[in-house]
Amino acid sequence: MNERLYRARDERMFLGVLGGVSLRLGIDPSLVRIAYAIGTILTGIFPLIIVYFVMAIVIPEAPDGWEAEMRAGVAAPAPPADWMQPREPGLRRSSGSGWASSCIAKCSRSKCRRLPISQLC
Repeated sequence: MNERLYRARDERMFLGVLGGVSLRLGIDPSLVRIAYAIGTILTGIFPLIIVYFVMAIVIPEAPDGWEAEMRAGVAAPAPPADWMQPREPGLRRSSGSGWASSCIAKCSRSKCRRLPISQLC
């Protein structure tokens, strides 16, 4: 894996510095941006703005494939294979709308409408 820091191409709001930092650290870009905004306000605005522009000049643009490589290390787990199967044997799958619509159609009476969806099926 390439250990170098790059500016992001896809995860960018302005120049891609914070997007690249978030990909490098493997955390959500929004969290990095929020932390940067809070830090900017707490330090008197100008110091971290200057640091941002220096980083934008010093850190190179990401090469092709780098962002996909970084995301591959922090990808969300795949859902289980049977996640679309009905929970009860009596529920049949409708034509393409999944088991949830069958479950909701089964419980369309007024008493079921007050129940949370987890108790319906």
